[in-house]
Amino acid sequence: MIYYSKRTLWRLLLHSHGSSIATSSTISRAAVIVVLSTAVVALQRKKPTLFFSTEALNQLLLSASIFLAILVGLRLFAALHQWQKGVDDVSTIADAARTLIATTCAFVHFSRKGVADRAQIRNKCQFLRDVKRYILLYVTLVFHDCNESDGPLELRALLTPKEADELSSTEVFTLGEQTWNRECNVVGSPNKLRAAIVELWLRRTINRARRKSYVTMEQAMQLDKIVSTLPQMYTRIFNLSNVPIAFNLAQCLYVCFVGFLLLMAATLAPEMGFMTTFYVGIAAVLLFALDNVASSIECPFGTGANDVDLEARILCIQDELKVILQAHFHSVDHVNSFKEQDRMASLSSLLSVDVETTSRGRTRHESVSSSYSSKERSSQYAAPSSTSATDRAVLLSIQPDAYGAIAEDDDELAMHGSDDHAHIAV
Repeated sequence: MIYYSKRTLWRLLLHSHGSSIATSSTISRAAVIVVLSTAVVALQRKKPTLFFSTEALNQLLLSASIFLAILVGLRLFAALHQWQKGVDDVSTIADAARTLIATTCAFVHFSRKGVADRAQIRNKCQFLRDVKRYILLYVTLVFHDCNESDGPLELRALLTPKEADELSSTEVFTLGEQTWNRECNVVGSPNKLRAAIVELWLRRTINRARRKSYVTMEQAMQLDKIVSTLPQMYTRIFNLSNVPIAFNLAQCLYVCFVGFLLLMAATLAPEMGFMTTFYVGIAAVLLFALDNVASSIECPFGTGANDVDLEARILCIQDELKVILQAHFHSVDHVNSFKEQDRMASLSSLLSVDVETTSRGRTRHESVSSSYSSKERSSQYAAPSSTSATDRAVLLSIQPDAYGAIAEDDDELAMHGSDDHAHIAV
């Protein structure tokens, strides 16, 4: 996303990267209108009586101007409203991730160091790390979908062999940008299908923690309610917040644009001659630039220069979740347990974007931020850089078994309590 300073007027006016006026689509469409208006002017000069009288054309142009102003205003207002909803939905899914981690930490009880059973402490720490890993994985899949990127190999590096086999059995690893469902004959997003499986893993992890009495029945239900909000927010982002206007509405808008510009050419031709094409060209550039602005802000997520910076938001979410876990482990005197495996639990450096998206994101930020921003972004929340590539290499070298999980067969072992009793302090 481009960050700019309003005080630097000339840079704001003349900067072409991300501009809606200097784009090839705006210029090419305006050029077509200039050619058509030239033909109208030539026809008007050859046959002056072909069109209506000058007064009638002036009245018609005035009425068309008012109608078009209302139409463009509604278009921009609707696009801005959709942009605000999209940003709110992304913020809401980040809030849900924080709420899930904070609530889980508050529910899982630890006794003071020296009194607790190390195996139980290790299992509870693993439970908290798994919840953090899954929720970050879910949020990253949502952001990958918004950026239209796909990174199955990087995803596999963060999964246990059992989890990778489970994903492979559904074929969401093997198919490319779109996944074909042979039974229903529909095309779905692979990231959305993967997110559904991650949601299943989250619910299973919470259920196993309940069976091990790490959380009570009521607490598990509360965590499940938070998890239930994730697919709802994903659906809003996927189906509502990043969808362009319908084709018939776009077609109607362009018919109105072209009709108004040709009417303008016919009205000005008797007075201004071939200079009419110059003024019509300027009006065409402005109208198509406004439509370009509306098109870009109604779909705020993607790889465009003006799209919302989701890469930096993943880093922010990871830091917030890390702070929550660090504070919780410090409060129960188990900071060492947190530090030992914190690097393995770090996801954003690996999952923030794939290699292609990383290069696009770096280009997007470096082209403007160094000389154009009103203030420099701190390195902590910058777009992914070479340091994330280093972390990627470290994490890819870790065996998947190192992440661990609360295994299904552990449920048959002796437990300190049962579902009928409150959780046992360790």
